[in-house]
Amino acid sequence: MASTASPPTPESVNQLLTTGADAYLRGDPRRALRLFDQAADLTAPHAGLRALHAEALVNRGNAAHALGDHAAAVAAYHRVLDLCDQLGEIGQTQRRITLVNLAQVLLQLGEITEAQAVLEQALALLRSGDQVESADLVVTCLLSLTSLALHRQDWARAIGLATESLALTQACAPHLAGYPLVNLAVANTGAGRLDLAEDFANQGIAALHALGDQAAVADARQNLGVIHLKALRLDAAEPLLLASHAFFEQSGMDHRAALVLRLLGNVAAMRGESERAVAAYTRCLAQLDAAGAEVEAAHVRAFLAAEDIANARYAAAEDRLRAAFAVFAARGLGPHCAQLDFWHATLLEQRATTSAAPDAELLARAVELAVPAALALDAVRFDLVNGELRDRWSRQVAAPAMRLAFRLAVRLGDARLVAELIESQCAGSPPHPDAADTPDGQTGLQLVLLDPDDQLARSGQPAAGDDPVPLGTALAGVAAQAGLRLAPPPRLALTEAGDIVLDRHIARAEQRYGTPVRQQRVIPTW
Repeated sequence: MASTASPPTPESVNQLLTTGADAYLRGDPRRALRLFDQAADLTAPHAGLRALHAEALVNRGNAAHALGDHAAAVAAYHRVLDLCDQLGEIGQTQRRITLVNLAQVLLQLGEITEAQAVLEQALALLRSGDQVESADLVVTCLLSLTSLALHRQDWARAIGLATESLALTQACAPHLAGYPLVNLAVANTGAGRLDLAEDFANQGIAALHALGDQAAVADARQNLGVIHLKALRLDAAEPLLLASHAFFEQSGMDHRAALVLRLLGNVAAMRGESERAVAAYTRCLAQLDAAGAEVEAAHVRAFLAAEDIANARYAAAEDRLRAAFAVFAARGLGPHCAQLDFWHATLLEQRATTSAAPDAELLARAVELAVPAALALDAVRFDLVNGELRDRWSRQVAAPAMRLAFRLAVRLGDARLVAELIESQCAGSPPHPDAADTPDGQTGLQLVLLDPDDQLARSGQPAAGDDPVPLGTALAGVAAQAGLRLAPPPRLALTEAGDIVLDRHIARAEQRYGTPVRQQRVIPTW
């Protein structure tokens, strides 16, 4: 029986773990997983080898995560956490490592709130322990917190955390410097600093090459490809993305390969090659669905909807947009939902105006989506503390959304709605009462909008005379700068009886997207 077998020697188990780690770094997570499983099976029956058993399980979770088997990774990490109380001080160290790794998987699964709670628990444990002993763990935890900020596209916080983790790696763990360098590249890309991002990306690739982490090198090349994509250097982006995709696919890292397929779909879409874009997105979606990555799959459904709109496949586009909205809404991602409603309204407008006699029913449906979405997207700018960023948001996001709302109201012939939209746009924005308490380097903005490289806007044709509507560039300028926050405008009373401008649409926006778009304070318009 396994339980009566002689225990393996610690040296033999460590050899399995070391060989598995080498395979993982070389980009062979399948072989690594087999070795970690072997180590876990050998140590499981023996109480004296619990520490090595826990280490094998952590490594098993890491390899399963790399292969896109997130459920197996979560199960492995939870088994380790159950063992930690039996391992004394070693168990506390293992708990910290495991919590950080568990948070990374939860991020991939879109469990943002749970990931945040796990990271905060890990950081509290790290701060209560030996700071010298835990330096590498603090770096890892900071990297995970940076990943969370990047996931939320809170570029200011991501830049601050990545800078802090880079300083710590340089002081305590220089071999890990490539990871914060890549995070700085990603964060500066989101903040619109493409030259700086490119420099960080190249530094990160060199550092990761020296470390021998080929999977991280492929990831960094993917990020460099995104930088070129956002700079519209498609010929420079495509070879990097193809190389990354080939590595991830050959390594069996299907989830990572799927994310690169999405970017290759973006390249095709930006070139106007709709069939190639749809093919890449469809393959990507199948892999993401198989991995249970619901939020990422919802993004891809939105990209496919954009291609459907461009090719007049309206019913398919509506189905995809509804499915994506359901996922975003379930995760509390209100700005995602507002942006999808903008696109849905654009779709309905196109359908309603294809004939000489506009379809009033479709226009009415479009209004019900467009006005709350415009109010919610406009409200985002009140959390931006930098005037330049606020102006960019207003021009590139809020103004196009509000133009759509006006245009639809006019086409529907709703004079009252047009008048209320005019009144609403004339309201000013007073300083926020908490403006003095805004920390330096914080924008107060925690959003996950569609990326600039996704070019969703190219499928929605603006009205004659309108500027192009690059909604995807919404967060391109968010950077670590202090400034003055604004409060949302007050509610406007139309009459002494208390009729409020856009009252129904404000209520719908706040309920649908889960964010305030107006103060509770009411002022008269006369």
